[in-house]
Amino acid sequence: MLKATLLKSKPETLFETSKPKNGIKVEDIKEAIEKLGLKYKRVDEIDIFNILSVLKEQK
Repeated sequence: MLKATLLKSKPETLFETSKPKNGIKVEDIKEAIEKLGLKYKRVDEIDIFNILSVLKEQK
């Protein structure tokens, strides 16, 4: 059973605004893997370096 607590006043912030993040997204990594032709290959350290290089060039 769920219980609710009544608030005495409206909260200051209902939702946090989403800030643009400068990090790497999964979609970016997938795109880089496809560009490098690594989609169906085991990835090693050199491949990871190449993926990060492609992502760095895109930004």
